[in-house]
Amino acid sequence: ASMSLFKARDWWRCQCGSGEEFDNGCLATGRLLQDLQQFVVIGSHSGILRIFKPVKGDATGTESTCLEKDLRGPILAVAIGNLISEGRGLAVLHDRKLAVYTLSCTQGHSNGGSAYSLRLAYEHSLKKSGYNLCCGPFGKVERRDFIAVQHLDAAVSVFEQESFSFIRYLPNAVLPGPMAYLPASDIFVTGNSARVVEAYKYNSLAVATDAQDDPKSRRVKHEWVHNSGELVLDIRAWPRQEAVLVLNYRSVLCLSEAAGQPNWALRFEVPPAAILPLTANWLVASSTGQLLVLHENELLWGAQHSATPVQLQLVTAGQTEGLIVALTEDGRCDALYLGTDPSLPIMNPSSAFRDLDVTRLDGELRAIQGRIRQATSGASLPAVKETADLQLNFHVAASSRPIGAAPEVSVTVQGRTKSHIQEVQLCLQPPAPLQVSQPRLTFSFVDSSHPLEAEVQFSVGPNSTACAPASLQATVVATFTSTAGSPKCVQSVIHLPFAACVQPVLPEKQARCKLTLEFNKPPVPLDQLFPELQLPELEPGGQAVAFRYLPDSATVTLVASQTASKYRLQGDSLDQLTLPLRELRQRLRGHHGDALRCNLACPLPLPDYCELVDWHWECRQRVASLDAQLEQKAAQFRAVQKRLLAKFKDKTAGPLQSLDLLLESAGEQAMSLAEEAEAARQALRASGQRVCAAGAALAELLQLAGPAEQLGSVLSDQLDDFSECGLAEQLDAALTHLLRTGLSRSGAKDAMVSGAGRLEPAKDVAKLKKHVQMLCEKLARGATIAPLPAPGAAAAASAAAAAAGSVAPTSALPVIREPDSRGGIGGAPSGEDFLNGSLNASQQFMSPRAADSSKKQRHKKKKKQKKHHRDREDGEEEEEADMFGSARSKPAPRELEKASALLAPAAESAGFYD
Repeated sequence: ASMSLFKARDWWRCQCGSGEEFDNGCLATGRLLQDLQQFVVIGSHSGILRIFKPVKGDATGTESTCLEKDLRGPILAVAIGNLISEGRGLAVLHDRKLAVYTLSCTQGHSNGGSAYSLRLAYEHSLKKSGYNLCCGPFGKVERRDFIAVQHLDAAVSVFEQESFSFIRYLPNAVLPGPMAYLPASDIFVTGNSARVVEAYKYNSLAVATDAQDDPKSRRVKHEWVHNSGELVLDIRAWPRQEAVLVLNYRSVLCLSEAAGQPNWALRFEVPPAAILPLTANWLVASSTGQLLVLHENELLWGAQHSATPVQLQLVTAGQTEGLIVALTEDGRCDALYLGTDPSLPIMNPSSAFRDLDVTRLDGELRAIQGRIRQATSGASLPAVKETADLQLNFHVAASSRPIGAAPEVSVTVQGRTKSHIQEVQLCLQPPAPLQVSQPRLTFSFVDSSHPLEAEVQFSVGPNSTACAPASLQATVVATFTSTAGSPKCVQSVIHLPFAACVQPVLPEKQARCKLTLEFNKPPVPLDQLFPELQLPELEPGGQAVAFRYLPDSATVTLVASQTASKYRLQGDSLDQLTLPLRELRQRLRGHHGDALRCNLACPLPLPDYCELVDWHWECRQRVASLDAQLEQKAAQFRAVQKRLLAKFKDKTAGPLQSLDLLLESAGEQAMSLAEEAEAARQALRASGQRVCAAGAALAELLQLAGPAEQLGSVLSDQLDDFSECGLAEQLDAALTHLLRTGLSRSGAKDAMVSGAGRLEPAKDVAKLKKHVQMLCEKLARGATIAPLPAPGAAAAASAAAAAAGSVAPTSALPVIREPDSRGGIGGAPSGEDFLNGSLNASQQFMSPRAADSSKKQRHKKKKKQKKHHRDREDGEEEEEADMFGSARSKPAPRELEKASALLAPAAESAGFYD
């Protein structure tokens, strides 16, 4: 652990291109001219060959660049050796070609630099695709090097400089692997796909009798073989130790050169990336960015590196020997040396052991403790602001499309970072029914010079679910690996335009569900609020616009009043009005400012919400019924199949007794039930989305009375429908907890004792609808959702405040007055009129007894409630105690004067369609 304090020091660095790929074999170091100067040669899979002469302090590599040339073909491997008769040469392996080049230098005059040029010495065409190469004095020739090329079918071709020598098929090899040449013993060592390391004498390959184009007559004999047990990634010769190093996926083996016996083996906790033999020691680079120097299997030194190399080499630059050249897969090349300066700051002894002022330190300690007590006295500690490693920005293009065409929104995603992050993945999740062209985007790395940028399209596809969205926010989650190697996640939201999933149509007068909103500001023409919904058939300045969701055909109409600042939204169901309700309020707020106030001037659409809940419950019961039938039919199919197999296995042939017909019939019925079950599941998923969208509309309407952000998460969250406890149970549990805590008279006490019980499968949705009705009644009377109490001493104060202020005063709520026959504003109804007016329809919808009672009984009940108002409040407390199991020890204080009802009934046709 102490060795990780030291870092590998950069002597020279360069970045090879942008977006190019490099692999093991793309790096070579050595002499290319007659002098002793060594070069660094790098070839990319894009076909760019670069030759560098490292210079100390060149951080960008511009001064060190000798030559850069496009060879117009992917470079698979490069090697340097005595490949031509005149001297040194550079071998470059392409897919179907092997080329050998020579480098020449022309000295510049006065202050001019030297000019390097590359000349083709000779080349060979390959009949098979190449994979890798190695060069050396095959057959122990003197002052000459030959080239061996391994193909994709594991065949090896040998070229004696300008002439082709032979091709041999290695036995038991299907796919190629790493290859190395050992000059001392004249042996080729390869690793094949069977996780076996094999050695072949060059003479045995040269004198083999197999034909060149006949793979069946392989008579090549291996010298020795060793089973590594893992995938072989690289093989490097170690001449000083008369051994060979084998890099596996999780370990490194050292095999003797003569017999292939293992000298030692070392297994790593993290996968090693590259190895490099030295004189007496050897070097390994791990996938975590560490460079380790080992003597056999004993660790001598370790240093931290900021990248993971794919190949390591040694180079002598000027008078500096033994520099380690590391090449990464993205083209970063570093010339390193293992520094000995620790990365931690060194303390100054004079300042560390100076005399301390105890009195001053005691005062600082008391001040810090006072700030800690002050910070922890609240509900929670202040959040620590952290700078995000990745910042996401989105640019939504304006949708330009002809009338009647399917909308498509183009979004440009941009990500910027100040550090170097890797393995960046973007997951985009659009709201139904929208679909995205690329749900997942992957980037190898992102830094300040290479920002993240991509363009995606959002549209309604042909296979989209026919449902109305509750919002147009697409979620974007970015996962990446930071510079320190830790995984991180960043989440953001794309706000899509309203025209992304709607199509303008002609308005309709008839609709099942209607919402009337009243504002305190002058009306704005709808063609100015919704210019994307205008059609050529509509007159400018009209009072109505309409649209339909794609791919659904239901029409939603927006109508503006002629004489009052009112707007009506109407459609076939409540879930279709959620999105236009939010858009209308948002656009009017952007037009008038924060002084805009909105009130509801129609009965609360609670029956429409309960109707969707009942439909969702019916879909869920149908799914359960079809699953039971499918399980029964599958059991019948298996039983018939067993009987039929027993008939076939019987040695004495007998009649099948129509078992084959029964098996075919059972199979067809099972397939039919499976298709029905899948369709029922899709209908259940669609009904769940409609219930959540309708819950979002209901929460928007209830929030008009005051701030109640908790309703959005309770009523409109997407819940799981395919478990034992589905949407009904989870929604009922959330409502129960909200009524117990935030809307309870003794909310502080119930919040402290309230626990998360185990959810049980529901038998029906009557209890859920009753809880929704209670929530609406409490909020209509002026109750506000109290926050949860603070821990410790602040809990008692919060409980007292919640008990004393659970009902808002009259002046805190907006007053909605009922419109008169001319469309003006008349008197305001009381809270009792709301309870017996707008909620009466919902009570009749959910209670059969209330539906069967006569008008006379309802009138008596209303009169009795007005006369004994306090008795009715006590009855409500007893009802809550029976429902939630929480008894009230003391009666709650009497409410203040009833505020004007927020959701009062209004004349639905006043001022519209005049």
